[in-house]
Amino acid sequence: MRLFPTFPVAIVVVGEGDASNPITLAMVHVFSFEPPMVGIGINQGRHSYDLLKELPEFVLALPRHTQATETLAAGSRSGRDGKKWPHVGLTPVPSKEVRPPSISECPVNLECRVVEEIETGDHVWFIGEIVAHTVEDGYAPDDAMTYWGGKFRKPGDVVLLRR
Repeated sequence: MRLFPTFPVAIVVVGEGDASNPITLAMVHVFSFEPPMVGIGINQGRHSYDLLKELPEFVLALPRHTQATETLAAGSRSGRDGKKWPHVGLTPVPSKEVRPPSISECPVNLECRVVEEIETGDHVWFIGEIVAHTVEDGYAPDDAMTYWGGKFRKPGDVVLLRR
């Protein structure tokens, strides 16, 4: 599977209040344009899996490629070991429609309610309908970050324009 080209990187926030937990995920996909839905794949052994089962809402935040350090920090320790927010260098802020917080420093925050779960071997896909979002003015695809081959990457050059 490591031969698949790049995956988008997201910091997903689950849980609420002091129990909220950011987790870095690269198993992220658009599942529907209308209604707008995204999916996140989480291993059943993760702390965030348990939190998402308790409260079926999440915020999918897209960090900039310049936020690789914070993104790595969010994925490098378990929320079972204590609060992660002080260690990741990111700030939780209230969301508009869901209980998990958004991330102040991320240019895109998609607030989602889980509408379906799909078990697929060692991961469960949580499909969430986007019920609210914030997008920073001026955000562009070149700002994004991807993950491939164990490395965070900046999106590359356009090789063909569709007509």
